[in-house]
Amino acid sequence: MIVVAVAALVSVDSDSRLNGVVLVESLRMTHDTTPLPSNAKWDAPALGAVGSIAMLVWTLSVMGPIVHGWEHLAPESRYPWGLMCGFLASMLSWLLHPYRSLGLIPLVVLVYLVGMISAEFRPQDTAFPLFTIGFSYGMFVGIGLRYLRNQLRGKEARKVKEITWRDTPIQLVMLALLAMLAFASPSRPMLRPLYYTLLAFLLLYSWIRLFRPFFELCVEALMNKGYRIRAAGSGASRVPIHGPVIVISNHACWWDPLFLAGVLPRPITPMMTSVYYDKWFLKPLMKYVFQTIRVADVRIRRETPPEIRDAIAALDEGKCIVLFPEGYLRRKEELPLRRFGRGVWEILKERPNTPVVACWIEGAWGSHSSYWNGPPTVNKPKEFRRPITVAMSTPVAVSPEILVDQMKTRIHLMNAVSAARKHVGLPELPPFVIPKGDDEADHPKSGEAPTE
Repeated sequence: MIVVAVAALVSVDSDSRLNGVVLVESLRMTHDTTPLPSNAKWDAPALGAVGSIAMLVWTLSVMGPIVHGWEHLAPESRYPWGLMCGFLASMLSWLLHPYRSLGLIPLVVLVYLVGMISAEFRPQDTAFPLFTIGFSYGMFVGIGLRYLRNQLRGKEARKVKEITWRDTPIQLVMLALLAMLAFASPSRPMLRPLYYTLLAFLLLYSWIRLFRPFFELCVEALMNKGYRIRAAGSGASRVPIHGPVIVISNHACWWDPLFLAGVLPRPITPMMTSVYYDKWFLKPLMKYVFQTIRVADVRIRRETPPEIRDAIAALDEGKCIVLFPEGYLRRKEELPLRRFGRGVWEILKERPNTPVVACWIEGAWGSHSSYWNGPPTVNKPKEFRRPITVAMSTPVAVSPEILVDQMKTRIHLMNAVSAARKHVGLPELPPFVIPKGDDEADHPKSGEAPTE
């Protein structure tokens, strides 16, 4: 998704009845890799200020001539109060995650719909509609600018050369709302049912298309109570916003995927073992909402497993794959990193130019959902704002010389994850080396990696 730009045009007819329209444009990202020119590195505060002021001036010019229908407020103060409310709301929205902030759109559309219905059936009361519509407008503007800033930031920014209907799931809503702007007016009262029908359709469609960021926003709020998550390292601001990427990390507790999702600037496609994926209360969410890749809980494989093909297909669609190559949660204090499995090599062998972000999650070991001092949730206190730091190295593609050998690739990636520890002030683990003898032992020979 490249742009989310939403504007609310509010008018009042001679009977003091509100009539308005919301314009929602949500353009899904394509996978073009052409870099933007250097002047596309917009500064976030400047973009927010200029964009918001431009939208405010434009709205003032539209609303100014039509505010005379609000009897109990001074003409010069009606729309400025509503716009000020919206402006403040847009500033608050910049505190949210750029992708998860889209989850507020269904709520904002609901608030807007409530305001319009209130104005329709209670024309004598304009304070509540003014507040709700102004708030909705401001949130839409803020969310759009926040998401646009994220899409255009840094060297990884891309520009869209081609827009297709498949890549723009909310363009139909945009056209419907443009139709409302053209036909739903006080002079055409017969079209008001159509207006509210289209607005209800927008509400339903936004919930369907944006349920994932809304759900993630709710989970993030719950996670923030127990954990204080932050990113560190050179890769924190260099994760590609578009196109395929693989994120690998150590695996110390249940919530590691959520920790990574909290610092990555884009939606992720995790790989989950069937032990958890097949649970009845998780499977619908994993399959239909997050498109999680199911990994069969099989220890010995004789052929390429289906999850490898699924991961390759996801990369072909430009998704961000998150996997833990160890395949197991950490069990011992003295064994911080197990030998990586073959799966990550099999994926990279088919897609060798895919950038890899090596991460180290510090603070997860010893948490409530880790195996420290016993099984997860056993003999451990409840978490409250436990610091979690995700160290992220610069995304790099594995060289062809390394990819020719599966063991060399696995050891190389283990050392890359170990090297990410320096971003949180920890020493790297002793270098992992290619083992002699048993190719499938738990760990290669290393100064601090005994076989479990």
